[in-house]
Amino acid sequence: MRYLIVYQNLSADKCFAIESVSGGIGDLPSGSRSYPINSPIFGKSTLEQGLYGNAKQPTLLSQWWGEQNGPFYRFVGTGVMPELSNCSNVTPQEAVKVSQSIRYLN
Repeated sequence: MRYLIVYQNLSADKCFAIESVSGGIGDLPSGSRSYPINSPIFGKSTLEQGLYGNAKQPTLLSQWWGEQNGPFYRFVGTGVMPELSNCSNVTPQEAVKVSQSIRYLN
């Protein structure tokens, strides 16, 4: 099972997504730059800047987060998927803030 929630600011032409899958993940290769993420929910991880998926220019993509048996989540920048092809990235610093702010709702 896969979910993709796209966040878009039309006036600023910025977007990103949070993706969730139930399994079948692998490690993401390191990008040209890495930014540390320290999530209160998912622990330590990294946000990578590089060429991923369908991206034609460097974009942002985090390592997968989650418990050993899933579900797993990650931050997805522009161009990685078709749903994110017509906008520009938030800054890496904003992406880290978003990633660290994710919480489960009770």
